[in-house]
Amino acid sequence: MLADAIARQDSKAAYDALRIYLLLNLDKDHEDKYNAAEIQSWVINDLGNSDSVAGFGGRAAVLTHIEALFDGSRVVHSPYEKDEALIRQARAFLDGHTSTERIYARALAAMESEAPQEFTLVRAVGADAGTVFVRSNGAPLDRGVPGIFTREGYRELFDKRLPEFVAAATANDGWVMGRESTPKKLTDSLRSQIPGRSSLSPAKSAVCT
Repeated sequence: MLADAIARQDSKAAYDALRIYLLLNLDKDHEDKYNAAEIQSWVINDLGNSDSVAGFGGRAAVLTHIEALFDGSRVVHSPYEKDEALIRQARAFLDGHTSTERIYARALAAMESEAPQEFTLVRAVGADAGTVFVRSNGAPLDRGVPGIFTREGYRELFDKRLPEFVAAATANDGWVMGRESTPKKLTDSLRSQIPGRSSLSPAKSAVCT
């Protein structure tokens, strides 16, 4: 999968695959980074994008095996020798893409569990919102602005704790890429990219577009 992602020039898929590859090839000094849930999620998602499960007893049987293998009770190591050349190739490819976007994505993902509910017209107006409003893209009215981008989410979580989440995401990115990074510069860069951060009122108009 890692080699395929590089061949397709898919930087996100390559980064995700590289991270999982490294997690499955941890040395003793880095076993604290092991994340069984992340590996399990990636493997299941990858299987969902292919039809390879048919030869292994079907999807249900494969999922049962994956859940048992990556249940978090132990560190699972790949039975194959680590391909250092492939890792260098992946890092060289990813070096041609900015790290800010992927660190931002990982920081946001880490914040999701603590973010307030997303802002939606159904929640703001009520169940009858559908009789008045229609989204031009056909999306349902019970989906809207992610909680992290509401006024409460920005002020109480994003703005206050961004350095904390960026530092963690940067440390992880530095490990994946095999280098050290500078969390302070990335934090400032991410803050500057947030549109309308001076007002940050719930973007009601965005829900209807």
